[in-house]
Amino acid sequence: MSTLTSDLDNPVHPVTIWLTQTFPYRDQWVGGLLARVMAARPIALNPPTPVLFGRAFEYAIGLDLATADPYPQLLEAIPPRHAAWLLTAAGYMPEAGTERWLRRTSASGRRKRSVQVHAAAWYLAYLQDVLHTIGGKDPQRCRQVVETVMADVSVPRGAFTAAAPTMLAFWRGHLASTHEPLQRLGLVTTGPVVYPGYATADLIAGTTLVEIKTGWIDEENIRKTLNQIISYALLAGPAGHAVTSIAVHLARYRLLIHDPLQTLANELAGKPVDIGAAAGNFATVVSASRPHGYGNK
Repeated sequence: MSTLTSDLDNPVHPVTIWLTQTFPYRDQWVGGLLARVMAARPIALNPPTPVLFGRAFEYAIGLDLATADPYPQLLEAIPPRHAAWLLTAAGYMPEAGTERWLRRTSASGRRKRSVQVHAAAWYLAYLQDVLHTIGGKDPQRCRQVVETVMADVSVPRGAFTAAAPTMLAFWRGHLASTHEPLQRLGLVTTGPVVYPGYATADLIAGTTLVEIKTGWIDEENIRKTLNQIISYALLAGPAGHAVTSIAVHLARYRLLIHDPLQTLANELAGKPVDIGAAAGNFATVVSASRPHGYGNK
């Protein structure tokens, strides 16, 4: 089954058509961001497996910024001992008398534990497809599959080791440029589901929906990212997440672009936008485009 991201790659998909027609005035925003990208000094290193690396970096940021119980849906779908290892490696400790895990590591401690955080993030990235396709429907079966897949850790360990120099370079850039601005946005929700079975955002910090990108950026990438972040922001409200602004974290370029959702929507539409009405209309388009019973309630 398709995801929102894959549907947005199709210019004649109903979701893409609605976004293009509703928000046609994109050139100024796209051009402004492209100018910032061209003026930046990018990290030149390229990971051996870019998609897996992008996932891992996103999870690393989520694990680093969250203060309690990161990625609960994913951790429910892995064996308990794996979850305990992952949370401990990422700097969390169990809260006495509860089932919650709280971050206990200081800022300086996080820097010292970067390799452990990256290992925990790589675990989630390596298993992401299994966790999403099976875990959301049958966590118990997913835990059995994970046990089988992770019986031999040589493959994920090899990929993790090969990507380590690139991860460290990106991580230094994050800590120096974007960690504190993201942290100031507010409490972090990791992996917020904005449309079940179809769309999961990277994270929400306070009321800001954040999209994280690690690849090389050109004008086409910017236009796709704009569609993606608008889609997530519009779907977030009906899904129960309060979102009033959006942010795009271009990790390779050490850039964090932050815009109020209302201001951005008005600019892209060329007129005042009723965010609530737009969100409802977009959710209707998404629902109508989905196979019956899949991702719909």
